[in-house]
Amino acid sequence: MTPSIGCSRSHSPEQLRARSCGVGQPCWDSRRGASCVLDIFIRERGSERPDLQHQDQRRVYITVVHAKMSEGWSLTESDPAIFSILLNELGVSGLQVDELWSLDNESLGQLKPVHALIFLFKYVASDRRDGSSKAGHPQPGPSGTWFAHQTITNACATLAILNAVMNVPTGGGSGIELGPELSQIKEFSVDLDSHMTGELLTNSERIRAVHNSFARPDPFQRDEPKQISHEDAYHFITYLPISGSLYELDGLNALPVFHGKIPDGQSWTNLAREVIQARINTYSSTEVHFNLMAICEDRVKVLEKRMEGLSKDSMGYETVKAEIEAEESKRTRWTEEVSIKRHNHIGLIHALMVGLARHGKLADQVKIAKLKMVDRQNQAGGMEID
Repeated sequence: MTPSIGCSRSHSPEQLRARSCGVGQPCWDSRRGASCVLDIFIRERGSERPDLQHQDQRRVYITVVHAKMSEGWSLTESDPAIFSILLNELGVSGLQVDELWSLDNESLGQLKPVHALIFLFKYVASDRRDGSSKAGHPQPGPSGTWFAHQTITNACATLAILNAVMNVPTGGGSGIELGPELSQIKEFSVDLDSHMTGELLTNSERIRAVHNSFARPDPFQRDEPKQISHEDAYHFITYLPISGSLYELDGLNALPVFHGKIPDGQSWTNLAREVIQARINTYSSTEVHFNLMAICEDRVKVLEKRMEGLSKDSMGYETVKAEIEAEESKRTRWTEEVSIKRHNHIGLIHALMVGLARHGKLADQVKIAKLKMVDRQNQAGGMEID
């Protein structure tokens, strides 16, 4: 049986976090037009301020800043709530991220229009470009394609999202805007290759801060980074239409991957479905660690536009109104869930344990917790549970 698209909620979020290869940990603050690190550039090179409009000087500037300013990027959980809020906090408007449990027409129809798909899968180095008809062909994208190569560890989730939204048409009454932060980066990266664009992106202090704000708090300081096993290697990539063709944007590649022209009269998601399913088919039938998300237009705005053409007395009006209320309720729930994930609960847990110990109840609660863990492991078929 072919594994289906989607991720099982029985697995811990940590099992579905992305790990991938990359080097360097740059820091560039595009909010201030890169001026925040010009002093470092000047001090290290003993030169005058670089002409950032000149491509060669931009390359040297980014490389120097990359080498001199570095901080880590944390792992990001595969969660549409996190990605939607991440886009919002980066200044993007008019877009949101929703989870897809299937690529059938009914599921996609509920989210129309869909601008891109984000696919999470277990990364195996040998699965790249396997020679099949669905593997695609690496090649430069059409003029205006924005593509960033990953140059730092743990950034592939945010990179996949940004590789998508940077190629979504904006303005023109669409209601989709990148905001000043990403607009400046997009403008600054004109004529840069994918590697330099990736360095520019990960040099953004603002993007890194937003990305890291979704990491689960870790109160324990380690002398060395935790070693990540081969089984933990997961990766995010993007599929989207560009100039009438389907492209795969994988930050581990130097070039976009061309998957063919989109047939006239067909949705680009039909071709994407074939490509994604072909990738899934290369895995064991027992492999279920896949997750698929859609970048679509703001559902509330889409539904509000639909409501404008309906009479308040019609059945359709009440249906759309109920859908808007459900969407707003979902966003409220998302905000609460993400807020809880971002908060460090260690202090509260410590205080509770101290209180239980003082009242002589801690040992009993530990025994109960161990029994519950054994029960959960039995229900999960012996799978290790964090």
